[in-house]
Amino acid sequence: MKLSKTNLCGNKSSTNFFGRGCRPAEIHAPYQITGCSLKTLYLPRKFFPATERTRRFARPRGTAAFAANRAVEIKISIAKGTDKLDLSELDLTDIPDEVFSLENLQELSLAGNRLQSLPPRIGELKSLQRLQLSGNQLDRLPAQIGLLSCLEGLWLHGNLLSRLPDEVCELGSLRVLSLAGNRLEELPQGIGALSELEELSAPGNLLRCLPESVGGLKRLRKLALHGNQLDSLPSSIGGLERLKELWLMGNQLTEVPSAIGALASLRELSLADNALCSAPEEIRSLEGLQSLWLYGNRLPHFPCRPGDLPSLKHLWVEGNPLADEESRQLVEGIGQAPQLRALGLDMKQVAALGPQQLEPAAAAEVLQVSRIAGRDVAAGECPPRGYFKLSEGRQLHKEGSPKVLVVAFGSAPGVPNWAGLLRRVAREAEQAVAGKFDVLYVVDPCRSWYGGGDSGADAYRQRLSAAVEGYDEVVMIGDSMGATAALLFSELATHVHSFCPQVDLARASIRPGMPERWLAALRDNLLAAVEASPAQITVHCGNWQHDLDQAVIVEPRADLRVYDVYSHRLAVQLDAQGRLLPIIRDTVFAAMRDKSDVRLSNLL
Repeated sequence: MKLSKTNLCGNKSSTNFFGRGCRPAEIHAPYQITGCSLKTLYLPRKFFPATERTRRFARPRGTAAFAANRAVEIKISIAKGTDKLDLSELDLTDIPDEVFSLENLQELSLAGNRLQSLPPRIGELKSLQRLQLSGNQLDRLPAQIGLLSCLEGLWLHGNLLSRLPDEVCELGSLRVLSLAGNRLEELPQGIGALSELEELSAPGNLLRCLPESVGGLKRLRKLALHGNQLDSLPSSIGGLERLKELWLMGNQLTEVPSAIGALASLRELSLADNALCSAPEEIRSLEGLQSLWLYGNRLPHFPCRPGDLPSLKHLWVEGNPLADEESRQLVEGIGQAPQLRALGLDMKQVAALGPQQLEPAAAAEVLQVSRIAGRDVAAGECPPRGYFKLSEGRQLHKEGSPKVLVVAFGSAPGVPNWAGLLRRVAREAEQAVAGKFDVLYVVDPCRSWYGGGDSGADAYRQRLSAAVEGYDEVVMIGDSMGATAALLFSELATHVHSFCPQVDLARASIRPGMPERWLAALRDNLLAAVEASPAQITVHCGNWQHDLDQAVIVEPRADLRVYDVYSHRLAVQLDAQGRLLPIIRDTVFAAMRDKSDVRLSNLL
C-alpha cells in the first residue's frame, strides 16, 4: 500500500494508521500529514533505513547565521503587533539584535536553543512579563536581568547555571521562578525580597542549604526542592504562611524544624527518602494537610495519629523502622480518621499485628500493605535511595499461566504514579480473566534520571534484577524521566511502554544539571540497553518537535507511535481521552495469556 495525500491526508474518517506493510519511500514526511482525522500514527521498528536515522522527523537545523533566516524575520515582524515572540527550538546560539528593538515585547521564548549566555541588552526589554529560557546551555546570567521590573515568570530549568546574580532579587513583580536541573549550590541571600513570588521550583540542583531570607516569601504557594543535597532547613521557613506545597524528598535532611508547624495553609508535604530520625510534634498543627509522604527515612516513631490531622487523606510511611506499637496505633487510628483514603505501610511494619487489627482496616480499603523490594537495612544504616514498593495482587495461578509483574517508573516530580490506572487494569483483569498481577512502583526521588549516566544505574539495576526474579513476564511503563528508565532497564523486561522518553539529555529541555559527558553516557547506556533488550518496546510521543526528536533516537529497535497531542504530558492527555487504559490493559492481558486459554485469546 502506498501512503498518499489521497488515502491519508484527505481521509476524514480514519483516526489511526498502521505503517506495517508500507515501504519507507512510500510515506510522506510527517509535516504533510494534514487535513485528516488522524490521531495516531504507528511506525513499527526497523521501518526507517539506517541511513535515515538522523533525518526522520527532523526539523531543519541551522547555525548562528540562522538569525537571518526568513522564518525568524517573520516571527519578529509579527511580534511587533502581538508583543509576543516565540523563537524556541531553532538552534539559536545568539539572540537576534532585532529582538531588542521590540520595546513593548511582553512574552519571549528562547527555549530549546543552544544559548550559552544572555547579552546585557536583555535589560532593555522593560515591558517583558514572561521570559522562557529553559533547555539551553546557559552557565551565567547578566546583572541586567534585574532591570526587568515587569517580569512575572522566569523559566531557567535545564541549563548549566551554578549561581544566580544577586540582581535576580530585584525582580519585584516575579511570580514564578523555575530553576530545575541546573548546578546551583546556593540561592541568593536576598531571595526573600521577591515579595510577589508564588512558585519557586529548584529540584535537581546541588543546594546544601537555604538562605534565612526564604521566610520572607510571604506569597509563596509552592516550594519544590527535591533531589538536592539539603541537610537542614532554616527556622524562617515557618514564615511561608501561604505555602500549600512543600517538596523536599530525596535530600539529606536529618531533622525538620519545629517551625514547620506554622505552615497553616500547607496541603501537601513530602519528606520522603531523607535521613530523618524524628519528625516534629508540631506536624499535628497542620490542620489543612491532605497528603504526607514520609517513606524511606529512619523514623521509629510517628508524632501523631491520622485522626489528629483532620484533613489528611494520604499518609505514606513505608520503609521506616517503626516500632510495633507505632504501627498498631497507626492502623487502629484509621477508625478515628474517616477522611483518610490511604495509609501506606510495608510488610515488616505490620508483621507483628494480628487479624483483629488488620481485618477492619483492610475492610475499610484504606490500609495499603506492600513489600519494599531490596530494602533490608541493618539498624542505624541509611536505606538505599529510591522507592521500590511491590504491591502483590495475590495472583491466581493455574498450570501454564505466566506470573506477571508490571514495573511502573515515576517521573521527575519524584512521587509514585500510574497507581490509579493500574488499579483499573487490575479490576478488568480480575473480572475478564480471573487473574491478577503484581505491580512494582519505582521512584527516583533525587531526580537523577535513575543514575543512567553513572554507577547509580547499577544500584537500580541490581535492585530491579532481584525484584523481577521469578516472574515470567515483566511489563515496564513510564513517562518522561520514568520513560527513560523503562528504556534504560529494558533488558529486564518482556514488554515496554515508554511515553515521551528523554534520551539525548544534551538536547532536552527537561534534564538534570550534569556535565555533558554524563549526559552522553546516559544516552549511550540507554541505547545499548535497548539494543540488547529482548522486550517488545513501544515508544509513544505527541507532535511536540522536542519529544519527536527524542523518540526517534531509539529507532529502529522500537515501535514508534505518534499522537495528535501537543504536550509532553502525553500519558495524562491520553488517559483523559480514554486512550491510555487500552494500551496498558492489552499488553498486560497479553502477558497474562495462557496459550491454551481461548477465552483470553478472544479478548485480545
